Amino acid sequence: MSNFNEFKLDNNIDVIHIPNNNNITAIQIFIKVGSINENMDEKGMSHFLEHILFKGTEKRNNPKAIAKELDSVGGYFNAYTDKDVTCYIVKINSDHIKIALDILSDMLFNSIFNNDEFEMERNVVVEEINKDKDDPARQVIENLYKIVFENNPLMYSIGAEEEDILNFTRENVIKYWKKHYCSNKTYISICTNKTKIETQNLLNIFFKNFKPCQDMDVLKQRKLDIQKEPRYNLQINKNLEQVHLAIGFPLGDRYNNDKYTLEIINILLAGNMSSRLFTSLREKNGLSYNISCDVSLYKDAGIIYISTSFDKDSLILKNINDIKYQKNFNELYESIFNSNSNKLGPGGIPIIIHELHKLKTELVEEEELSKVKGYLQGNLILKNESSNNLSEMYGRQLVEQYSITSQKKILEKYNSIKPEDIRNISKKYFDFKKLNISIIGDYEEIYIKSFIDYYIF
Repeated sequence: MSNFNEFKLDNNIDVIHIPNNNNITAIQIFIKVGSINENMDEKGMSHFLEHILFKGTEKRNNPKAIAKELDSVGGYFNAYTDKDVTCYIVKINSDHIKIALDILSDMLFNSIFNNDEFEMERNVVVEEINKDKDDPARQVIENLYKIVFENNPLMYSIGAEEEDILNFTRENVIKYWKKHYCSNKTYISICTNKTKIETQNLLNIFFKNFKPCQDMDVLKQRKLDIQKEPRYNLQINKNLEQVHLAIGFPLGDRYNNDKYTLEIINILLAGNMSSRLFTSLREKNGLSYNISCDVSLYKDAGIIYISTSFDKDSLILKNINDIKYQKNFNELYESIFNSNSNKLGPGGIPIIIHELHKLKTELVEEEELSKVKGYLQGNLILKNESSNNLSEMYGRQLVEQYSITSQKKILEKYNSIKPEDIRNISKKYFDFKKLNISIIGDYEEIYIKSFIDYYIF
């Protein structure tokens, strides 16, 4: 299991250094800013800023200069924006670590925001937004966030809307950049064969000019509104051959120990090919090809959701084309759920709800739990082979938590979880009054709500 060192640079930038034994360095620079930091006039600005910082500095005055320099030494470069953080990534031969640090520090704090590049990238980001809207598998999750995090900044899309991007001015983006890109909002995670002292000296050289924020952005705590009944977001699309579904529940924040049990539940439900939902939706009922489950935890709240897609006529009952027009729901449901026909049977929603209900009422067998723990342990060990994975894992902890949890400690947390813990946490969070359903397909809310009222309540 990997060791790590924590230290601060001369200007108080927090750093985590993870030693490795190969000649590879992975650097991840985290800026603690994301969509939750934006006011109504800044929607999408964190993500847009991530794009525009690749477009040139005084030293490297165009995007090709940055790319060419990294390409010449075989470096990997990437970035992403999340709800509460923006991350810039370089993976490179350790012999060229100075090049990586020079480019990262230069673009993050010396960008020139060329007018032509600004306008061009505005169009690129708008196209990215439109592309995402055309992807129902992605959009169904965006729609789910809107209802789970109702009246909370987490409900807003990271990319925002086209009109938001078109309203940006160069001056406003620069102002946002200066407000958030500063030493006390910057965190560095570096996995390298360079020693701690070598790394610290290099970082102090390249990041010495980073200054603290003059006007520190303090986010008020925003707990979720208490949900008292199911919420629905149905986006009508009559042209799709599949229906896209996301089912989610609100969670607590990232600072409690429930997260380790939730990770176990995540794998139990849809973490691998032997998971419960993969078996029941795909192998047993032939409904779905892809099923995923995700746990996302933030400063004030979190979410667990399941997403999948299947034939448009199999949302509630498998292969029932005219279910919307049936008046006797009770009789129809009972006959289908008791049917031995391979062509009929429960659809996606009741199968998922059934599996959640089982977690709330039945103890997981020790053998199944042991396999899930083995899977998580194997995944954790495999991360040691990747400098990028290690710098990501420890870097996210550095930004998000009050302290770093070692891999050894994480495994101890997993191994301490008992079947009773799984059932208790499932009862706590899979409260069907707090059920949230997002659907993209040819369905109306009254139809889905009628089924939920019958099947659950």
